[in-house]
Amino acid sequence: MSVPFSAVSMPSALSGLSARPGSIAPGRWRRRALVVLSLPVTAVLGVAGAGMAVADETDFAVAVGIPNANSGAGEVDVRMGVDCCSQLISEQRSGMDLPGASSARFGAAMVSHYDLNGDDNDDLLVGSPGTPGLEETDQPGRVQVFHQAPNGVLTAGAVLENHAEPGDEFGAALAVGWKENTETRYGVRDLWVGAPGHDVAGKVDAGAVFRYEISETGITYVETITQDSPLVPGDAEAGDRFGEILGHAGMVGVPHEDVGTTKDAGTVLLLRKDPETDALILGTEWNQDTVGVPGVAEAGDHFGAALSGGAVGVPGEDIGAIKDAGIVQILGGKAISQNSRWIPGKVETGDRFGAALSMGYRIQENDSSRGCFEIDSLAIGIPGEDVGTVKDAGSVVLTLPKLRSVNLTRGSQYCPPELLSQGHGLPGKAEAGDQLGASMGLRPGDSEHENSQLDYLLIGVPGEDVGTTKNAGRVIYRERDVATSLGYGGGNVSGMRFGTVLTYGAAY
Repeated sequence: MSVPFSAVSMPSALSGLSARPGSIAPGRWRRRALVVLSLPVTAVLGVAGAGMAVADETDFAVAVGIPNANSGAGEVDVRMGVDCCSQLISEQRSGMDLPGASSARFGAAMVSHYDLNGDDNDDLLVGSPGTPGLEETDQPGRVQVFHQAPNGVLTAGAVLENHAEPGDEFGAALAVGWKENTETRYGVRDLWVGAPGHDVAGKVDAGAVFRYEISETGITYVETITQDSPLVPGDAEAGDRFGEILGHAGMVGVPHEDVGTTKDAGTVLLLRKDPETDALILGTEWNQDTVGVPGVAEAGDHFGAALSGGAVGVPGEDIGAIKDAGIVQILGGKAISQNSRWIPGKVETGDRFGAALSMGYRIQENDSSRGCFEIDSLAIGIPGEDVGTVKDAGSVVLTLPKLRSVNLTRGSQYCPPELLSQGHGLPGKAEAGDQLGASMGLRPGDSEHENSQLDYLLIGVPGEDVGTTKNAGRVIYRERDVATSLGYGGGNVSGMRFGTVLTYGAAY
């Protein structure tokens, strides 16, 4: 059964799908994108409701998921544009007659940057996976589609057909895939929905991934995939939570996977498809016991806890006797840590280097303000990093994913890595427990400027205190070397942890 785009009020054609694989040339994808801005809130908008304010901008801004808002019912804060508005979306205000249960956790996962219905505006997919442990009363989980109107305001679209069961946490993670459309352009093709609480043959929380196809008429359920499915590496085991972490185009992180008898060492799978038939073919698996992958699988490494492009976060990795220092593994390349001599910072216990990742496509002219050249820039979150004597303030490293020290010593124009924290390249003051870098997102740059394109970085600071309001949270937006801070559109709320969930960690 297909969920049609006309389920509420949507154009029927799905022409002009937009995506951005790393292999295509700049300028081959549509310019419209999500941006995060530090804005005064002049209006709080509902979804398709009476008396709605109208934004002056044609593109909506960043979407920030707040799954613990409203006693766990959840909310998404969407910023409409420059000097404009905050649109607060929830299940109760969606117009789709949903229960809006206090345990729904709406906004726990989001995907954006894609025009799903061919109207040349960005759309938003939001997951409501429910709360683990409430299987008796919770829904199986939901995924909803929201479409952007020409004035930037989001309107309710459809609820995806759901084959999940109570407690599956359907919608806990979302990702899209694409393939070349030989008739016109590159386009979105698959939607992957994680359900890490799914039980497989009595194995509790073994996990599943639900695959959907996006076509001209809507979004159609294709299949449910588990580690007991043919052509999928590994075996479904209790507590694996397969589907908890999704990357692009069929990448699945399984950080709770045991490797042999080694508990929670973690693994990453690629769910591969035949390019002609779209049927699953034999997938690929990586872990730290895989030939060609540096390191050794160890208990609690959580290999695959974050994915972006070909980068894999391993935040539980011990470096020597230093516990949970963390590394990032580049598939097909070397591992990166703060022991790598070209990476700034110092390896410390509990840093959790690689807890969040964001790969960005960056092109700057050589005569830019920085006087250097960037492409394929990787942002690495280090939420447990101490800044001076300030515990767990958090920081972010920006680097080229395949940077070698030779690039920095032989007259190359590549930009050297940067270590950013509040008060050092980012706004605000580093405070204990801020956990800057616990989440990461990205706003695609303007592809109409092929020689100066730059994807803009979003950084979550969920533990940020605002005045006496504890854990209110913030999101930092970095545009080139200028960074600004954004707070919740409904005001500062204790325990909101604004910035916990950001839209999509990578452009390709």
